[in-house]
Amino acid sequence: MRRVFAVLLAFIPITGAFSQAISFYAEELTFTLQQDWFDVEGTYFFRNNTPDTVRQLVFYPLPVADDLGLAGAVEAECLYPLLDAKTIAGQTEKGAHFRLKINPNDTAVYKISYRQQITSNKAVYILTSTKKWKTPLEKSVIKLNMPMNLAVTWLSYDADSIIFENDRLVYKWLYTDFMPENDFELQFKEVR
Repeated sequence: MRRVFAVLLAFIPITGAFSQAISFYAEELTFTLQQDWFDVEGTYFFRNNTPDTVRQLVFYPLPVADDLGLAGAVEAECLYPLLDAKTIAGQTEKGAHFRLKINPNDTAVYKISYRQQITSNKAVYILTSTKKWKTPLEKSVIKLNMPMNLAVTWLSYDADSIIFENDRLVYKWLYTDFMPENDFELQFKEVR
């Protein structure tokens, strides 16, 4: 298989020069837990700090472990700037490559989503690869929503708030200057 230079989501920079040229500076994540599925939808914000247009392949990793189900097809869309090109460049069970384009001294916003089958009482989202950028996220907003018949038994991060919304439990986190020490992980059980 042809090797592709890539960056991991929470997007690992290839070189120090690349990480200075582009910054991954914010994310808005929505996780939806169902009995059989863990849906992930993220909006990711990048900044080009140079006077040149940057085009780069980025690798979006998927969690892979014996106690996790396989993730389905990753979908990606560039929200800004609007691009004519297909965003996803390829996918394996470990992740997907997507095309990143940022105009000179501008930003780019990408929406990426996938669905992972639940095969145990656990779901995981990779946050820790942010460390490879060597710069914390300016802002990270995370929301987990789940039906009332499921109860969280453990979270890797304590929620800032928990509310009821449309007959669902909604956990919320807001971080500034965020350098994740752990991946987002939750364990849950069914309640009657």
